[in-house]
Amino acid sequence: MEYVELTVTFYDASNNVISTSFTFVGATFGILKPGDKAPFTLSSFPDENLAVDHYKVVVADHMVTSVSPYRELEVKGVTAGTELGYYNIQGEVENTGSVDAT
Repeated sequence: MEYVELTVTFYDASNNVISTSFTFVGATFGILKPGDKAPFTLSSFPDENLAVDHYKVVVADHMVTSVSPYRELEVKGVTAGTELGYYNIQGEVENTGSVDAT
């Protein structure tokens, strides 16, 4: 698989969706061997940061291959905060399986 896509959904205090954003992991890291991690950063638009109460980051997709979809990827070490008017989320994607992910 290639170009793992992460999606973040931002919620307000009433659990309403404020916004979504996405990024790709892997384009600059090549193969993610078992146990490897790749960093990521996601941001909201500046006008939405004041209402962010919580968020959810998920592995949304990856490039289609001829084999069964690989499910052994986990989002870990996530931190969040506001900087220059943006709500930023950073973390890593880790290959927790036994085969290489690219």
